[in-house]
Amino acid sequence: MSLLVTSFTFSIATNRALIIGIGKYKTDTGWKNIHGDADVELLKPKLEKHGFIVHTLVNEQATKEAIQKALMQLKEECQPEDKVYFHFSGHGQPITDVNGDEDNAQDEAMIPYDAGKYYIEGVYEGENHLIDDEYNQILADIKRKIGKNGELFMAIDACHSRGMERGEN
Repeated sequence: MSLLVTSFTFSIATNRALIIGIGKYKTDTGWKNIHGDADVELLKPKLEKHGFIVHTLVNEQATKEAIQKALMQLKEECQPEDKVYFHFSGHGQPITDVNGDEDNAQDEAMIPYDAGKYYIEGVYEGENHLIDDEYNQILADIKRKIGKNGELFMAIDACHSRGMERGEN
């Protein structure tokens, strides 16, 4: 009589979401208040109803540093076959393309809570803008990590958002 021992590894896909909504910007940034924060209230319960684990950043929580940290955390949590939803509602702005990868010589940027509206040399030089070149690499890493059977959906509700979702990868 022989004994057969078998090991099975099961991959359980998870639905994950990161929703960022900014309606009330830091007062000294020059941005007018809008209703981006309302999208969080609308989307979160709908996604949770469909089994998503939802992380949110709203208004003052949505600094550039916090958004980058949340994207990196999302990347670390992702597993093959996951469904991932990324949503940004807030201001958007084109800025000068510094690395020459844009046909129109402008990068697109999401505007975090702490990003200034105007370039003022020595005061604010765009350091808090979240440029498509910065976050597209993280999203490309997520796509690779979730694999061909995973799904990544990205929604950006911002002015000048055309092309924000495009990356080299």
